[in-house]
Amino acid sequence: MQKPLKKIIIFLVIIILLPVIVFSIFEISSLNNTERVIQSVYTKQLDAILFSVNQLSEDITNGWINKTEQATFPELNKDSQDLKWLFDETPIFTIAYLDSIGDEKAEVIIKKDSLMLQQEYSEENLREDIRQLTNNNLDILKRLVIYKQNKYRKITPVKSNSYNDATVLFFLSADSANNKVYVLYFNSEKFVMNILAPKLQEIAENEFVLSVFDKKQNKRIYTTERSDTVITHQQKNLWLIPEYNLGITLKGSSIEDVIQSRITFTFIIIAVLVVVLIAAGILLIRNINNEVKLAQIKADFLSNVSHELRTPLALISMFAETLEMDRVKTDEKKKEYYKIINQETARLSKIVNKILNFSKMEAGKIKYNFEQCNLNKILLDISNVYSFHLKNNGFTFSIEYAEVKLLLNADKESISEAIINLIDNAVKYSKEKKEVKIKTGVEKEMSFVQVQDFGIGISKEEQTKIFEKFYRVSTGNVHNTKGTGLGLALVKHIVTAHNGRIEINSQSGKGSTFKLLFPLINENIGVSNV
Repeated sequence: MQKPLKKIIIFLVIIILLPVIVFSIFEISSLNNTERVIQSVYTKQLDAILFSVNQLSEDITNGWINKTEQATFPELNKDSQDLKWLFDETPIFTIAYLDSIGDEKAEVIIKKDSLMLQQEYSEENLREDIRQLTNNNLDILKRLVIYKQNKYRKITPVKSNSYNDATVLFFLSADSANNKVYVLYFNSEKFVMNILAPKLQEIAENEFVLSVFDKKQNKRIYTTERSDTVITHQQKNLWLIPEYNLGITLKGSSIEDVIQSRITFTFIIIAVLVVVLIAAGILLIRNINNEVKLAQIKADFLSNVSHELRTPLALISMFAETLEMDRVKTDEKKKEYYKIINQETARLSKIVNKILNFSKMEAGKIKYNFEQCNLNKILLDISNVYSFHLKNNGFTFSIEYAEVKLLLNADKESISEAIINLIDNAVKYSKEKKEVKIKTGVEKEMSFVQVQDFGIGISKEEQTKIFEKFYRVSTGNVHNTKGTGLGLALVKHIVTAHNGRIEINSQSGKGSTFKLLFPLINENIGVSNV
């Protein structure tokens, strides 16, 4: 029976766990693919927005450049109408040009708004800064010439050597006849705050948070959200101001948060599913195990009952046939055979009654006739019937009666049956020392009857199971002694029906003591015991 059970358990484990494992792998793989796709779409969307912002910045500066080229140098001053709007409405504070590239003596024509320059930088210092920038960036200027030759005018930002808060733009004249180099200084932070900020706010609307960061100072220059705690999930260089980064994130939960939330939720669902399936599997396996055990117990019960019935029937049949065929010649022998037939008939009747009583108990049809009775008197009646049987089987049998009458409100026949079952067990499971001791008494306002034997005993692990139906102890020589496995289940049912309890004290190899306790009727004390 154990091998089929193991196969069933292994089969169920495979059936339950395999789908869970496959489903978990599929979900994790699906989540990873989905996350990559969503992340890719999200990244491309943010890149597109950042690109549009950078393109907007270039469009703005192109407007400045076009206006600058329309101006006339060197006659202009900061109040001239051609450039006045640039100095008034933009962060530009200096516009200059050089007639040629790489010429140390080339004249630098400057037009500046002195109010936007720090006092310590004179016009000569500014002229020197321009010369250094052009000399240090000759490669950039030569590339601008190449771009111009290919019909494309490129704007290139560089960092000023003298003005930390300024960004410098190099661009060439659109006139194909010369390579005049224009140099345009503007305040980086004011460009972001005054020119770029309104456009960023317009692009962001209520969906995104756009921020500008100074990489060198590691600080946020501007953000469309009035909070310094906004986490930027993606950043790109601001083309026009290389020292600045343009950052973007979703308002509210980011894509990463949404994906992580979905992953967490999915894993929770998978975990709950696994727990439920495992719990269901455990319950199913436990139920199957119980059913298999019950089937085994019932099979053992049928085998034991068959043996129990077969033995007395065989003896009755054999001796009845002998008597019928008149093979017994002496009266003494006939009496012996009649006695054996009578004993085996009683034994057979006892087995049948036990099975019938158990059947009634299972069906809830046992009816108890409660009446006032004396526990000592019940035990005395049992002794009169059983003492001869016990002594005939080689048992020493003794009873110690309580000194007071033990009055119970009980079903006399049921109490007798419970005690007889305990005595039968004591006889069945005794070994060399054949002795049965019975005692009655009072314990904490409860009457008790105690049956003690010196047989094979019961281990601690088995003691909690022996009152289950069909259960028989699986160790020792118990299986050499046949029985139905119903006796103690009936005892438990009878005692419970009388509001009593059972106590057991037993050790393997040292015998067992069963104590049945029943509620007393209060008028017991001081009365004769029988």
